[in-house]
Amino acid sequence: MSGLVGSSESWEDAAAKAGDVIRRVVSELTDAMAPWHAFDVLAWLQRANAAPAETYQESTHEGLSALVELAGLILMERSSAEPTAAPSGTDERIDAVEVAELCHRLDSGLRQILAAGQLLNLARHVSDDIGWELRYHLAEREMLLRNLGYPHMQERLLRGLFGAPDIVSALSATLGFTIDDALAVVAGLQQRIENAYWNGILAGHKHLRASHDHPKSVADATTRRRKANTAANRRAQSQNLADAAAIVSDRLGQRIAVTANELSSATGVENTAVEAVLKLMSRPIGGTAAAHLVERYLHGDNALRLQAVLHDPDHGYFPVSIGNLLFGLREMIEDALKTHPAFNSYAKHRGDWVERAASDALQEVIRPEQIYRNIEFVADDGKAVESDALLICDRVAIAVEAKAVALSPRARSGDRARVRRDMSRIVADTVHQADRLRHAITSDGHLRVRGQDQANIDLSDVRRVFPIAVTLEDVTSVTGSAAGFVDAGILPSRRGLPWIVNLQDLWVICEIVEGPAQLMHYLRQHEETVTLGLVTASEELDLFMTYLNQGLYFGDYLDADGNPTIGFFTLSMTDTLDAYYLHKTGQRKAVAEKPSQVWSPKAFRELVKHLEQHRPDGWATACLNMHEGDRGARNQIATMMRRLARRSRLDGLPHDEMRLFGQSQPGAFGVTGMSVTPRDDIEVLRTKLLTLCRARKYMARTSSWTGIGVVSNAPSKVAVLVQLDEPWAPDPAMDHLVEQMGLRPFDEVAASRT
Repeated sequence: MSGLVGSSESWEDAAAKAGDVIRRVVSELTDAMAPWHAFDVLAWLQRANAAPAETYQESTHEGLSALVELAGLILMERSSAEPTAAPSGTDERIDAVEVAELCHRLDSGLRQILAAGQLLNLARHVSDDIGWELRYHLAEREMLLRNLGYPHMQERLLRGLFGAPDIVSALSATLGFTIDDALAVVAGLQQRIENAYWNGILAGHKHLRASHDHPKSVADATTRRRKANTAANRRAQSQNLADAAAIVSDRLGQRIAVTANELSSATGVENTAVEAVLKLMSRPIGGTAAAHLVERYLHGDNALRLQAVLHDPDHGYFPVSIGNLLFGLREMIEDALKTHPAFNSYAKHRGDWVERAASDALQEVIRPEQIYRNIEFVADDGKAVESDALLICDRVAIAVEAKAVALSPRARSGDRARVRRDMSRIVADTVHQADRLRHAITSDGHLRVRGQDQANIDLSDVRRVFPIAVTLEDVTSVTGSAAGFVDAGILPSRRGLPWIVNLQDLWVICEIVEGPAQLMHYLRQHEETVTLGLVTASEELDLFMTYLNQGLYFGDYLDADGNPTIGFFTLSMTDTLDAYYLHKTGQRKAVAEKPSQVWSPKAFRELVKHLEQHRPDGWATACLNMHEGDRGARNQIATMMRRLARRSRLDGLPHDEMRLFGQSQPGAFGVTGMSVTPRDDIEVLRTKLLTLCRARKYMARTSSWTGIGVVSNAPSKVAVLVQLDEPWAPDPAMDHLVEQMGLRPFDEVAASRT
């Protein structure tokens, strides 16, 4: 946007200047594309902005699908896909150099339009009222961001939403196709693109081979090698390569364009179903002024965001963006169903399915001892409150609230009233329900359940409650963090906000985490990060990958009162995650390992895995404590147990050590390790460890303390776990115990050994 805004200009002046730039560039690009077939131009731009799966990295990839969409909107002004001006040359074959120059010119001009459009968007929304940033980011996302998810998970979601027998029947009756038909058509269009491209590659190779006579003798070969060194021959070789590239590009879009009959034959889907799907997905080329379509696009209303197929009766259907089709399919089907009575049953199914899918994903990782679904409990004010799912894992409760509400088109474009309405329904209502459930658990220690034989659910042992608000829409990518909804006035406070996550990101995270302890720790650190307002991320998975790569520890950036002294924005962090899923889904041949928290020491992992497997009382909060540190802290805990065990093996005596982490901070906790020999009584170990942990916790005035007892011949296996999670309070009896034990203060020793 450099040069569009002067230091003394008003927003109105800057917007007017940006509008002039947009109109001028649209006119220039219209003229530049005039000699070319519309489908060819779009196909070339697709290739110019695509990256091979083998080398794709989001952090360095500069291509934008938005550029292809913008070009498509400009080309829609034509009455047909045919060129509107005479071609520059007379050669039947397209010159690859001209194609490259055209793509470069279009790239530059389209990016100018996007930059000016961002300024227009900012000028339109910037104000002193609360929430303008949210409206601005919503419209900006509609311009620039697409497909915030993985295709195979989007297909899983679509089949879950539309694959139930009664929904299948409703789709067939009202729209003329099933979700499997629609997905087959999208896959068929994708295959058509790939076939056209690779057929061009093969033709190029064939052309190169035919352009060289094979040497009949060694002498001929030597002569040819000498000639290859001449400038003329180098120019000829360059021309051969250019010709080969031209064959790849030559009429690429026209070769991609397909009829309904051809697509039916390729996919095996009935022709009538293919036609019904294409009718839903496509727009006719022609009939609308380019300037108008581009203006609407820059207001967050993109004609090709959902219906991303252009149709010319003489040339067939051309897919402008496969991603838009796949990720817009849900909206297109829902919009088509809204006028039919079947929509009500679908809406109920959608809500139930999202709730079930979210709780199932969490249940598979957490493996809770208890799970309650669709319970109705009585809140403090006597009102009945519903909860979608409650998972109890040791002393940790995970409360799930799911919301399947969709954003309206007007909200996507930044409309003030619709943004507040939709975001309140999707975010605020869900957060409010989750917060009431957490308050009921932490204040009462039980839930008074209505409509069940069991009047109460005893939750007196629960020490941590993590509410999760699961959405069908990806709303956190709008604000960068849940705290953004507080700044927009959608939520009242960032204190204790639940984890707001869309279903597909939840699926990814549940697949990648190494176990329940790691997932619960991510919930804990996520909550603290949001509460402090330290980090903003463009999407949830960037924050999750930051957690995997380095943790979300920001103690060095807090002042004495625990307030942040700086703010962070995470850049794209999903390269390894993208590579893993590209390989897993067969799009990438090179092996890409599943991302993991490699900085966790091996001995630490073994200790955690043993606790997860055997689950002694208090294991969940113990694991939360043990994870709350960097590699050095985790290494201290793990090596402490091995060192104590080694000492017991050498002298046959019990030994113990202590570590205090986060001293003088609200989340301070301690870990005491103790080892005994196989000859010692485990119950004696339990009694000694409990006494020592109680004394140390009291001295440190912390609310949590973990004690780990091991037998010297098995230091990675927890023989005794002591987990104290009660709030600290003065206690004369504990004062006497500490005095009797003669324990030294923490500021005198880094570790205490007896």
